[in-house]
Amino acid sequence: MNTVQKSNSIYTKYYQDGYEAGYKACDKAHVKRMKQRKYFIKQKMIGVMILVFTICSLAFLDGDLTISFLTIPIGCMFLFTKKMILMDNYYFKNERGKNEL
Repeated sequence: MNTVQKSNSIYTKYYQDGYEAGYKACDKAHVKRMKQRKYFIKQKMIGVMILVFTICSLAFLDGDLTISFLTIPIGCMFLFTKKMILMDNYYFKNERGKNEL
């Protein structure tokens, strides 16, 4: 009887260890998704701010469109792209080994 309880407790221990490892892996993936989502929200907000800056500068510069030739494409690129173009700590952490020779 004692050996059955001992083997059952070993099974329970390894089952619990496997459950915890799976939970931690799932939690790491969740944290990674949330950091990626935060990065792309920040990138889109910068794109919106660039476009708002363009509109404000047009009003301030009495309708001079020269600045809009540069800022509108950049703002739209930040707003609509699915690539990582904003360079911050998250970008360098994820792109560190991808572009090296």
